[in-house]
Amino acid sequence: RLGRGAVIAGRAVAIGGHVFRTPFAVVRGGIAEHPGDRFEATPTGSEWRLVWGRIDTQFGTPPLRLPGFAGFRVAAYSRVDGLGLTWGPQLAAGALTVRPAATWRTHRGVVDPAVQARLGSRRVAVEGVVERTTASNEQWLAGDLVAASIGVLSGVDLRNWYRADRGEARLRMLEDRWPVAIELWGGARDERVSPAAPAGALAARPWTVASPTAGNGFDRANPVIAAQHLTTALAGIALIAPSGARVQSRLAVSAEVTLQERDGAGRFTQYVSDWSSRIATGWGSRLETLGRAAWHDGTLPEARVGALGGPGTLLSEPVLGLRGQRLAFGSARWAWPFGDGRLAPVVGLRVARGLVGDATQWHRGVTNLGAQIDVGPLRVESA
Repeated sequence: RLGRGAVIAGRAVAIGGHVFRTPFAVVRGGIAEHPGDRFEATPTGSEWRLVWGRIDTQFGTPPLRLPGFAGFRVAAYSRVDGLGLTWGPQLAAGALTVRPAATWRTHRGVVDPAVQARLGSRRVAVEGVVERTTASNEQWLAGDLVAASIGVLSGVDLRNWYRADRGEARLRMLEDRWPVAIELWGGARDERVSPAAPAGALAARPWTVASPTAGNGFDRANPVIAAQHLTTALAGIALIAPSGARVQSRLAVSAEVTLQERDGAGRFTQYVSDWSSRIATGWGSRLETLGRAAWHDGTLPEARVGALGGPGTLLSEPVLGLRGQRLAFGSARWAWPFGDGRLAPVVGLRVARGLVGDATQWHRGVTNLGAQIDVGPLRVESA
């Protein structure tokens, strides 16, 4: 349990339990909970050997929980929805967890329902979701809380959006007893997509503290996504280096394939690859890399088109101004902290390269060279 003022710079990981916090406790790296696991520590000479095991029913998951703050959490803050405020409990019965939720989208004036379910353990599980939502292909740029904070403070929306009614089911398997963990998943999705803005478009933009540069924030138009019904199969694999190692990395490759062609829209297969790493380079410095590539065969739906540009990718381009059916992006940042305090400045040098194109050729490539200075949550950057 984290009290007021508690700050965790990395992740909060609970083995055999849960993480509870007040609204004034900060966890910058996210929360991971493994209530069904335990580790037995056995001394072997001058070291300790950790052996994984199941807790079973000794410390079961509480049958009713209210995640976030009394069940409330922020889903998003965007130029098409305003604030997405979600409330929902977590219900558990043995290996089954169900999370019903309702999201109020203030600027749209609607309440979207959703139900998530998970059956299994950390290593093998079946997951499913049925929801009405506002979706995006740019979640990889920033987490929901970071993107919402940037939207409120600067008026910059880091995502393009479309509306979706979807149902999805996956089988997920994890093998993490090897030096490199392997995660596999496969399943299917049925989705009806439509434009993010209702008929006649939204009359006003949501409230922000700052007025962004024209065309670079909440005043920019959202790409129009044609209404379409998609029924697809999903598959993927991820390789994950241990988080406690000197080199931390994750490589994921996923594919989405048309199962049933509807309305003569054509068939497609899209492949998406994501890469991230963090390498300690001595004296407290680190090298951070990030990459993403998306390519396809067939007729790609508008709802699967991605974009680059703006904070997080190519700083010298308008926010998500480079949009294409296929894209490639890579960046490397060498960061050097000056001091150990929470407000110690961190100086970074960054290089980034992005490419966008259609099904047959690349249309444009941009390279950024830049420098950054971070002080706590603030960043000054020039590229």
